[in-house]
Amino acid sequence: MKHSNKSQAMKILKYLAKGRKLTPRQTSKLFDCDRLGARIFELRKEGWIIHTDMIKTKSGKHVAQYYMP
Repeated sequence: MKHSNKSQAMKILKYLAKGRKLTPRQTSKLFDCDRLGARIFELRKEGWIIHTDMIKTKSGKHVAQYYMP
């Protein structure tokens, strides 16, 4: 994993570890990361347990929302 990707992944992990949930749009705004799915994949590969729910946005679009148990 490249350094910038690792840095983004660690920020995302810390956020999720606090019991918060994240969507791609939130991640883009909070961490300037447009590849949330890729960062989640990398974290899961390292052994972190991260769950996914598909939620419906106000516009009717379905997006992934990630969280830790």
